[in-house]
Amino acid sequence: MESIILPPADMTGQIRLGITETFSAYLLPTLLPALRKQFPNIIFNIHECDRADIEQALLANTLDLGIIIVSNLQEKTHLHYEVMLRSERNLWLDPEKSIAILNNDHLSRCRSTAVYFIRYGRTSY
Repeated sequence: MESIILPPADMTGQIRLGITETFSAYLLPTLLPALRKQFPNIIFNIHECDRADIEQALLANTLDLGIIIVSNLQEKTHLHYEVMLRSERNLWLDPEKSIAILNNDHLSRCRSTAVYFIRYGRTSY
């Protein structure tokens, strides 16, 4: 049997999309209008939840698609995934500390160093 591919404007139905809070804030404002324009007859049901819940919902077939960080994905063998983007990580250290990082082999020295996260004007560690 020959596959039939419909033009995007002729596709109908719904897509249950799981997305984490971080991706929701950064991606949905531009992604969702573009999807709705490309697929005007598709209903996008957005479910914002954490990565573990999205992963389990995909496995249970209660979500069709998920947008999550895949580096810490637990079920890599049971789910198909594609990397959409990569983000650079930076390590910020106190200049007064005597830690010198020359390459990745020396990152283990940082385990005992306090790490501070600044979020919404608050600092936590």
